[in-house]
Amino acid sequence: MKELLLKWISDSALPSSYFRPIRRPLHVAYDAFVKLPAALQTYLAEPAVAGAPVRVWRDWALVGVVSITAVVETLLRNDAEWLAVSPGWRWAALVVFFVGTIPSLLMRRSHPLHAAVFGFAITIVFGVVVARLEGEFG
Repeated sequence: MKELLLKWISDSALPSSYFRPIRRPLHVAYDAFVKLPAALQTYLAEPAVAGAPVRVWRDWALVGVVSITAVVETLLRNDAEWLAVSPGWRWAALVVFFVGTIPSLLMRRSHPLHAAVFGFAITIVFGVVVARLEGEFG
């Protein structure tokens, strides 16, 4: 019986797990049809936080406060770096902020790694694109 139990645990655990056995997901991953790099496979297979608290009114209040703060900052910011950027890019930055980071605030409890990567990636890529188009990189 013990051998059968050990075989079941070893078959259902990912080989890269050193701390505790992690059960394989029951659903078919995206890479069943398309071959993805190993790092991306690991990222996509990251399980949700077990027992994560549900979304409550405080989460929506945080989204509201951050949204209002972002709009006020876009309207009132007047430092030299921000004024050098054309007004169209300023409003585009606000839209990217809403699309990129506001959803991250809402999913931060259940998928914290995905939220952090998604928020930072959107913001960094947009910053590099704007800097490249505005001639900051020469």
